[in-house]
Amino acid sequence: NVPSWCDRVLWHSFPEMKIVNTSYGCTDNIRTSDHWPVFSTFDVGITTQYASSPVPQGSSTNDCVIIFETIKAMINTNSKPQFVVEFYSSCLEYWVKKTTAESREKTTYAAPSWGSQVLPHLHPIMPDRMYLQDQHLLIAVKSVESDESYGKMKKS
Repeated sequence: NVPSWCDRVLWHSFPEMKIVNTSYGCTDNIRTSDHWPVFSTFDVGITTQYASSPVPQGSSTNDCVIIFETIKAMINTNSKPQFVVEFYSSCLEYWVKKTTAESREKTTYAAPSWGSQVLPHLHPIMPDRMYLQDQHLLIAVKSVESDESYGKMKKS
């Protein structure tokens, strides 16, 4: 038999996060098909839990704001769904969702875009620059109807 996808362990990490595969193997005693279950172990780097005192929202010392001028996507699809953009990060108090984009419909792809006038300003829970340098922001473009993610981007 040739190896198949069930004989693999796939992993993905945030940018600049160190993950090292330390072992990979299969079990000999479990056999329910012509493939054996596989296992893998990893050494996973963690970010430091650097945390200064949180600054209350609306405080005059909370002068850190993340502002996007434009977000654009090119999505290969023949359907014409509406799209949302979502922002996730451990440095944000909660995830932020911005609905419906201006979509320039093309014949083979959709091109949703959001301008600065509709994109939310993101306020980190701590304005400390050292803390924010270790954080990541996940930006996801999703369909309104199915919550299907068409693309994700991580920004450090």
